[in-house]
Amino acid sequence: MHFFNQKTTEQIINTVSEFTGVTDEQMKSKKRNRTISDARKLAIKLLHAYTPLTWKEIGSTLSIDHSSALCAIKAADDLIETNQIFRNSYLNASRKLQQILDLAWCNTGPQF
Repeated sequence: MHFFNQKTTEQIINTVSEFTGVTDEQMKSKKRNRTISDARKLAIKLLHAYTPLTWKEIGSTLSIDHSSALCAIKAADDLIETNQIFRNSYLNASRKLQQILDLAWCNTGPQF
């Protein structure tokens, strides 16, 4: 079970920033260098996995359109399969987020 509130989005962006060294401002920028682009893909993958946000909302969170968010998740899936550094970042960030979200759920109980 995933616990979601607005803070979850911030936690995901902050976790990606922690694991990649890319700031949230850089992720939301139009810059397309590999480091920033990969961090953005990782954030999109995690936002899709841990939130009920639509593609439009995920795109809006990172200042991109919904079709770019959709393409980014496909690229992230490919990187998880082919790039060990990206895969490790994804797995480590996922573990940390799961711990954060489990703790949040334990502290507040289920939110219906």
